[in-house]
Amino acid sequence: MLIPLAFIIPCFAQDIAPIEQTVIDLINAEREALGRPLLEADGALSGVARSHSYEMVKENYFGHKSRTTGGPLDRARQARIPTKSVYEHITKATSAIKAHQQLMLDKAYSSNIVERDYERIGVGMFSPDEENYHVTILLSVPIHSKNFDKLMTDFVAGVNADRRSLNLPEMELSKDLNRVALDAARFMNQKGLLFVGDTITTGMKSIELSYRSYRTKYWFITSIEKARKEKLLSEAIYTLIGLGVLPNDNPKKGAGSLWVVMILAQPK
Repeated sequence: MLIPLAFIIPCFAQDIAPIEQTVIDLINAEREALGRPLLEADGALSGVARSHSYEMVKENYFGHKSRTTGGPLDRARQARIPTKSVYEHITKATSAIKAHQQLMLDKAYSSNIVERDYERIGVGMFSPDEENYHVTILLSVPIHSKNFDKLMTDFVAGVNADRRSLNLPEMELSKDLNRVALDAARFMNQKGLLFVGDTITTGMKSIELSYRSYRTKYWFITSIEKARKEKLLSEAIYTLIGLGVLPNDNPKKGAGSLWVVMILAQPK
């Protein structure tokens, strides 16, 4: 039994409805026939697509550009979906099969759905009467997530190797400092600014009793390894370190880079 989309759309659920999954299956069948890797169904992308289909019906327009949410890449990034690029297709149809058939007549659609670079797909359909659907299809090239816990552990191991060569005490990775640093990285990502202002100071107030002094440094870089070149790491006074690492998804900054915040601290 199909779930009526009228009950799904208003809450913008990230679950993919069966009718939406049908579109994804049809597209993956086209890819499989050509020996392309299958696209991964992305619930978050489908939520963005569904919101756009809903808005088009509600605001009585049909197009990629929204007065309130911008274009498809803007909408994906506003939803905090880490992506390098997004391509959007929209249509009106009475069923999932007819939506796919109609779009297959569009050379851009038939070309894009088998493009090797795309890895994820989101489909959002909305109908005010469960008969006539607005359909939004999003194809995405994601920013691949990394195991940041391992990345930070490896980073500190490298720092301590450098410090041992200088006969300095090793540094310990602090979970409390990691949390504060990550909050600051989120702040920079949200604002699109390489500046945290009082964010670190404010965050530290909850744990300041544990530390006599601390210093911070932040970057917008492609590799966290670049941070190891900082002379701050050779200062013997600091024996605790916190790292906040976050993929950039702010439209004000280029895709594929990292926000990195480092806190060096001295325990009381």
